[in-house]
Amino acid sequence: MSSSKLANEIYQFYHSKLKEYTYQNLEKFHRSLLIDIHGFESNKRPSGFRDVELILGTNNLKTLFQEPIPKKEHGKNVRGKIVKRFNKIGIQIAPGHHLRREYVLTGGYITKTYGATNIKNSQSIQIEFSDKIRIHDKDLRSRVLFNLAEIIIHELEKDFS
Repeated sequence: MSSSKLANEIYQFYHSKLKEYTYQNLEKFHRSLLIDIHGFESNKRPSGFRDVELILGTNNLKTLFQEPIPKKEHGKNVRGKIVKRFNKIGIQIAPGHHLRREYVLTGGYITKTYGATNIKNSQSIQIEFSDKIRIHDKDLRSRVLFNLAEIIIHELEKDFS
């Protein structure tokens, strides 16, 4: 088997599982949240942007909501809560403030395919972790993961309490 054929089979299997799990969540819980995790190298960020440790991608909230939401509601969803928490505890995140020039990623194929952009009641968010979080600073990694887990668990539990 050629490597490209094997790669294509793995790719197809991976996406069939993402789709299967998304629809299982929708059937069982009437909603789904997919978190697409990536990493970036801090030294490869384009010049002129502030240093950040996390970058969130939601295609301008389109992967979280099918219809645009009012600006006053932006901080009340999972992305907004993550941004608020990390700003509060002093861990640099993008987007962090609408008036800053920030290196922001919109989210790629996975977030658009399995989020509200394409599937009703399904949400997706891309989270990019810096190499400092992933490799170089164990304490920072622990703080980041603890705070993310706390926010996400709270978001998931709020509808079931």
